[in-house]
Amino acid sequence: MQECSDCFDFQIFVESSEADIQEMEKLTLGLRQELLDLDVENVDLVRERDIPDGAKAIEPISWGVLLIKLAASKGALTMLTQTLERWLTSHQTSSITIEYEGKKLSVNGFITPNERQQLIDNWINTVQNKES
Repeated sequence: MQECSDCFDFQIFVESSEADIQEMEKLTLGLRQELLDLDVENVDLVRERDIPDGAKAIEPISWGVLLIKLAASKGALTMLTQTLERWLTSHQTSSITIEYEGKKLSVNGFITPNERQQLIDNWINTVQNKES
């Protein structure tokens, strides 16, 4: 894959008060697949770095954390946030935090669609202004 010189790099954190490790794996992989269906450069799982002495060389995955790279445009940001919003609608006990260069947006399935949209619009404007 070619390196994207004009891309946004985001971290996405998924949390759920009702999920055990298997459910977090399912939630993370499900969201990752939805994001891969978008026009993105990549969506990576995050590997844990703190491995105990004597553990196998394969690094375990940090379920609930994704790294996403997508084109630096307002349309791409809107597409991403709309997908996250749809995902939250069907996973109401979950919350998502998306971070870009220290700018965080945290939303959950319990706030109203209007409140969620206002938070998203404000965050997109903050990210876009940082890039200008």
